[in-house]
Amino acid sequence: MPRRSKALAVVAAEPVYDCQRCGACCIADFDEPTYVTLMPSDEKRLPAKYREQMVQKIFGGSLNTKHDKQGNCVCVALKGVVGKSVSCMIYEHRPKVCRDFTPGNVNCTAARLVAGID
Repeated sequence: MPRRSKALAVVAAEPVYDCQRCGACCIADFDEPTYVTLMPSDEKRLPAKYREQMVQKIFGGSLNTKHDKQGNCVCVALKGVVGKSVSCMIYEHRPKVCRDFTPGNVNCTAARLVAGID
């Protein structure tokens, strides 16, 4: 009967990306009044009560931004404090660019780096 090795395999743990704590993807890395370009289908998907409040009708429409307490330019739909606890007020209706943002992808890790979130 063959002997079993008692050596333990060490497996590197994959990082866990908690989007409701992070919010780094909602920070613009430049200080512009708008930064998320909306497709016509995105604008139609937004509920009427948010559409006029959140969408600036310039250059085809973009989500407006605001500045958080740290001076970061963030999406107006972001609620909470980046790196602590965040949520998206339009999550169910968020634009395609937001839907395509995958936790842990290159854009995510770059945004986390810019935001100072490890």
